[in-house]
Amino acid sequence: MSTPLRAGSVCAAAALEACQNAELVILDVDLPDIDGLEVCRRIREFSQTPVIALTDGNAGLDRVLVLQAGADDCIDKPYQFRELVARVEAVLRRSRRSEWPVRCQYLSHLL
Repeated sequence: MSTPLRAGSVCAAAALEACQNAELVILDVDLPDIDGLEVCRRIREFSQTPVIALTDGNAGLDRVLVLQAGADDCIDKPYQFRELVARVEAVLRRSRRSEWPVRCQYLSHLL
């Protein structure tokens, strides 16, 4: 069994538990107190929930590592909102989530 992830003195188990019921996770891998790659690996231990990782645009290696850790897609920061929405739509479409058109259509109206 894996040891709990800790962010400073706060256990990240609650965040991982919340991911269990999520339809999609957008994960910034440049977290200040937790290794974002390890968070991605932990999500994959219990879930097939789609993960889109946000990576630092200066490090191509980050994109490779996050995909190897289990992310379904990644996008460099800073990113354009429209690109993020398009990637969310694509990942949800590939994961065959039945409700994705309604939710993303609503997000598209915010553009």
